[in-house]
Amino acid sequence: MNPHWIHLGQGRGDYLVEFVSVGAGRGAYADTAATDGGHFYHFMGTSLGSYAPGRSLPSPNDRRLVDVGGSARLFQAIRLEAEGARSGLDRNALSSLDDGDNAGNAVRLGASLDPRPLSIGGRGLGSLRASGSFRSRDDRFTTMDRLDPVFENERWNQAGGTGGERRGEFALQYDPGSNLSLHGGLGKRDLTGGSSSLRRALAADVRGALAGAVRWEGSRNSLGQESGLRDRFDLDLARTRGFVTPRVRVLDERVVHQEGDSIPERRSREWNLGTGVAPARQVALRASYGERLDRRANAALDWTRTRAATWEAGLSARSRASLSVEMGWTRRRVSDSGGIQASDLAQMALLAGAPGSAFTSELRYDATQLREPRVIRRVVPVDSGTGSYDAFGNPRYRGDYQVVTETGAAVPRTRANVQLRLDAFPGRSATAAPSPSFWRAWGGTTFLRLETYSTLALGDPRNAIDPRHYLDASATIRGNVSARQSLEYAPRGARFDLRAEGGFRRDRTGEFENLRVVRDAHDGTLRVRNPMWGGTRLTTSATVDGSTEDSRRTDTGARFGSRIRGRGLDLELARPLNAAWSVSLIGRGRQDRDRSRGGTQEVLAAGPSARCASGGKLRLDGRALWAHTSQRGVYQPGQYFIPPYLGNHLDYDFLGDYRLRDQVSLSLSWNGQLAAGRTAVYTGRFELRSYF
Repeated sequence: MNPHWIHLGQGRGDYLVEFVSVGAGRGAYADTAATDGGHFYHFMGTSLGSYAPGRSLPSPNDRRLVDVGGSARLFQAIRLEAEGARSGLDRNALSSLDDGDNAGNAVRLGASLDPRPLSIGGRGLGSLRASGSFRSRDDRFTTMDRLDPVFENERWNQAGGTGGERRGEFALQYDPGSNLSLHGGLGKRDLTGGSSSLRRALAADVRGALAGAVRWEGSRNSLGQESGLRDRFDLDLARTRGFVTPRVRVLDERVVHQEGDSIPERRSREWNLGTGVAPARQVALRASYGERLDRRANAALDWTRTRAATWEAGLSARSRASLSVEMGWTRRRVSDSGGIQASDLAQMALLAGAPGSAFTSELRYDATQLREPRVIRRVVPVDSGTGSYDAFGNPRYRGDYQVVTETGAAVPRTRANVQLRLDAFPGRSATAAPSPSFWRAWGGTTFLRLETYSTLALGDPRNAIDPRHYLDASATIRGNVSARQSLEYAPRGARFDLRAEGGFRRDRTGEFENLRVVRDAHDGTLRVRNPMWGGTRLTTSATVDGSTEDSRRTDTGARFGSRIRGRGLDLELARPLNAAWSVSLIGRGRQDRDRSRGGTQEVLAAGPSARCASGGKLRLDGRALWAHTSQRGVYQPGQYFIPPYLGNHLDYDFLGDYRLRDQVSLSLSWNGQLAAGRTAVYTGRFELRSYF
């Protein structure tokens, strides 16, 4: 026997087990996911998985850093700087072994010359400035944060590392006028292990109606008997003013024997031509086309070529503060030895209605096409009782099915999001008249959101304009669409208000090759608030909803279906005690009916509640409800669901939030359930948040 943990489903087990990645072939569990999106781990066998029960506990380390520096000015033109640092790093504070090499040293020297005017015979020739620096650190010196910028090693054509370094750099800048700057630089860098590199750079920056830069930089590196080089030329010029603003960019780069790179030689050449057009002051159009050619050589100097072409177009328009439009479209076409691949990126944002106006709207669209490895998942039958799933991909103890996952070649995938929002509140407008009006008492919000992950190229205009493609049954891997509509009536000066809201949501899952799952849900709520005696207010909410689940095996024709219809009534009688505190009594009743199997579930609950909202900083909300849950017949709202506790029970929850400052807040939540003959169940959470 080999005892192991078995996942029974969310809320069905008696233990909560954490798993940690230990590497392929060193664990006994593998991670997977059910059709409802739940993530869990299942037993594979000794040394057949990548995860093991437990928690990663890294050994504590001890870091120290002492830094001393100073600066001085000479002759009102030269600035000198000096800095010395000593670090200490004990990678295992629990052990005193190997503590003799914890300390490291570093030093930095710098000098800079402020801009000095040049002239001959009283005629100005511009200004000159210069700077120089020297830095040294040994192998054991460590910092609290990153010391060099990202990709710093590529500038020197050396490999990344954390060893010692000696570096000296000198830079010179000459400004003949306000619109032109000329730069030159020279540097040398030596690393522990014998690597050495000499780097040179030249550049010219242009400002004004024609702006941009021309840059060249080159480095020569050596390590032992092997040497390499890196040359890069970059030109970027654009017209910044006028009706038409063209732009040109050229890039040429050659890299030979970069240390740590398995490719002996790489060459890249890129060019891009674009233009912008401004037919009006608040309208701008843009378009560009560019190509890039990459060549890589192997040890035998056989070259692999990749050519990429990119088209881009966009529109930006604004009309004061009431209308703005942002649109963009990009297509990239890549050809190599494996064929031709195309990807699209489309974006749109349309905002209408000024802040505080009676009507506002928002439309956003975003589609991104990527190339990702194809993941093929199938539910396959195994010997009875030896699997971990049921026929529809849900975790099942001693199930008759197993999930098989394969990874294939990279294929195009599209992630798309669409969001539409319309708000109409005439009574809230800053220009609304103070006198009562029938139409100003109404308000409403329309909301629609769609998210999908599909095999279709939804950024392609041929697919983007057809709504049926976004949740296509054969192309959708994961997707959902939700729509909500609310309507409010709050007459000014009246003693009541009402709100009606309805919504619909569809979830489609096609992650399994031989399984398709569709879930639909709809709901509607009518809420009425009106004052009662003694300063109390009664809130009445009536709800009707329903859900449908359809799981279908495409290979065997097996099918699971469920239709649930529910209705509920909530009553809350609230009374304020003072400006901060209020108390209320809550009564709830709900009935859900399984239309597929004839069973029902009923819940009755009642209890007190208290709220506190003080000064915009403190918020407290607590309640305790006695509840009774009962079921009759066969009630199964889904293929796999968490069954509730039947009978009498006490449900309680508490929520507290305190904002110390605008950047710091504390929050505490606690909820639980008490029932006779059952261990108490509770969940707590504490958070400290800070914003910078």
